[in-house]
Formats: sequence, C-alpha cells, structure tokens
Amino acid sequence: MALPEKLRLRLYLRDSIKSGRPVFFTDEEIEELLSETASIEEAVSLGWLLKAASAADNPTTVTIGQVSETKAQATETFNICTKMHHYWDRKAQEVSGSSKGVGRWLEVQPDTGFIADQLDTIKLLEDYWEQNDISRLYPVV
Repeated sequence: MALPEKLRLRLYLRDSIKSGRPVFFTDEEIEELLSETASIEEAVSLGWLLKAASAADNPTTVTIGQVSETKAQATETFNICTKMHHYWDRKAQEVSGSSKGVGRWLEVQPDTGFIADQLDTIKLLEDYWEQNDISRLYPVV
C-alpha cells in the first residue's frame, strides 16, 4: 500500500512527524510544495533547496540533562541539503523528461579569491562578462 503524497514528501525530506523531532515544514507548506511542482520529485528537490537555504551559521547542539553534543556545523548541513537537492532534481528530470530543474546554483571563483555563490541574478554575470573573460568558469551542478 503506497503512502499518500504528503507522507511520501515528508519521508523523502526526512521530515517525518513520527521522528519525535520538530518538523521543518508545516502541513500547509507541504501542501504548497506539492501544488507548486509537477511531480513529487520536484517537490522534494525544492524542499531540500529550501532546507539548504535556511541553514544558519550555527552548529546543531543536542542537550540531554547535563550532556551536550554538537552534531553538525551549518556548512555540513548546507552541503548535505544541496546534495540531496541535486539528487532529487536529477530524479525529477528523469520522471518529467525535462531539463528545467527546480533551482540552479552557480559558484564563481575569480582569481582574487572572492567567492560568490548562490547568485540569484543574471545581471551580475552579464556585467562581469562585458568586462572580463569568464570562459574558464564552470557551473557547479
């Protein structure tokens, strides 16, 4: 017996209500993810992208009684969420046969050492392209 879409989405996002941890997405947000995407794979991909975007620059610490344990840095969480996003984005492309993807990220590393990742505008790249040769740059996919 297959799970309903909402529960499948929570399962794929590791956001189960039964886990005992607070859920990341509310029921309304889960419904919104499903309504804004063409497939459950796209919804999962978008969900992981949202989880990556929300990773704060603080470690995740669990405290039980007088014992505290730091589980992961925000960078680790971001990297895991981004990898899951890419995995589900490829799955969504396999299902739909389309290559549009839910979200694309680009990392630019000029010689000066400045790193600009998660660019949300093409304007910056177009301005840079007019003044510089960026043919050595490649998208991180």
